[in-house]
Amino acid sequence: MRRYAPALVIDVILVIVFASLGRSSHDEALDLVGLAGTAWPFLGGLTIGWFLTAWLRRDKFDAYAAVPTGLVLWVSALVGGMLLRA
Repeated sequence: MRRYAPALVIDVILVIVFASLGRSSHDEALDLVGLAGTAWPFLGGLTIGWFLTAWLRRDKFDAYAAVPTGLVLWVSALVGGMLLRA
């Protein structure tokens, strides 16, 4: 896990930046509670993506080798976040 910690921290920071940009583009306040309320669904989607990539790497799916990990994480954060927000 230590090997992936820097990537995980960067992913979390980028999701928080994404949420803060979304709040500012919709003219919402950038308070901590509001930011947390916006970011949590996307952080949940990111968590799903991290578990999905770990599971795919563990089982060594041949088809997974053709899909970059970042793409899986981005799609899971976006889609999972939108589904959790709904």
